[in-house]
Amino acid sequence: MTQVFVYIILPLVAVIAYFIYANTRPKAKLFCPACGTLAVPKQSRRGSIGVEIVLWLLLLVPGLIYSVWRLSGDTNACPACGARTLIPADSPVAVRMLSSRGE
Repeated sequence: MTQVFVYIILPLVAVIAYFIYANTRPKAKLFCPACGTLAVPKQSRRGSIGVEIVLWLLLLVPGLIYSVWRLSGDTNACPACGARTLIPADSPVAVRMLSSRGE
């Protein structure tokens, strides 16, 4: 049992902790061309937490594969409309759209 813990469970916990805390640094404001919002983006994760829990309860390997897949696909999303097409606020498109709104 000790070998299982050392060779499987401990590295698994380390990998999951890395993915969870890797993107905790503050982010700059991004512009959403879909709705015109200029804001700090929210993290959007693909997949379902329910499916992840079920896979972890069934077996270790499917749960691990699904967790790594979910955590590797984090993207920025607009906090207002949820679009994933955010662009830097200083890009030419964002500057043109913001200046046409008077900001």
